[in-house]
Amino acid sequence: MPQKKFLLLTFALLLTATAAFAFRNFIICGTDFMPFGPGPEKVLREAYAALGYNLVVHRMPIPRSLEESNMGRFEGELARVGGIESRYKNLVRVDVPIFDLEVVAVTKDKSRRIREWSDLGGLTVAYPRGAIIMEQNLPENVGHLAPFLSLEKGMALLLAGRADVLLSSRKNLAGDDLEGLYVQEPPLEHVHVYHYLHKKNRALVPKLEAVLRKMREQGRIARILNKD
Repeated sequence: MPQKKFLLLTFALLLTATAAFAFRNFIICGTDFMPFGPGPEKVLREAYAALGYNLVVHRMPIPRSLEESNMGRFEGELARVGGIESRYKNLVRVDVPIFDLEVVAVTKDKSRRIREWSDLGGLTVAYPRGAIIMEQNLPENVGHLAPFLSLEKGMALLLAGRADVLLSSRKNLAGDDLEGLYVQEPPLEHVHVYHYLHKKNRALVPKLEAVLRKMREQGRIARILNKD
């Protein structure tokens, strides 16, 4: 093979290998319920790309997602409220919020007033199964729990009178037909949402924090979320 052709071929192979290495896949868990909408995934996809990774999100039910990421079968957890690391010891929080979550109560009865968690006492409450922020705040005297795996099923419980109250993130209600239903104000809870990595990826945490902090300071995270 002539030297010139050999050099061109070698250069092409090097470019291909470099690209494959620079954008290697990084596979994490994410819930199929998507209570935060698509925004957090878009934020993280951009952050990981800045570090040379192609983010891949494997969707599954809420409880299973946490178990899988905590066991290290995936590299981390897409987005969860702060504090889950106290229960899931193998997960490390990337300490820059990527989303702000509002938990709201939805009722069919217009006269019902839900202003704080204690107002749920004695009621049948429908909520996303595995939603830790809700499970931790439900009062001990709640009447009955009706966990669901999709908002559609939760809405069906409420509309059929099988639940008095439905708990949801405000973001997850956007675009849904709420005719005949009432979103109670103010929100029951306002919390930050974070990305989590399995402890085997602990060395990546400060790098991600640096990228996300810069994105936040430049208003990039807000712009991404506001597009949804």
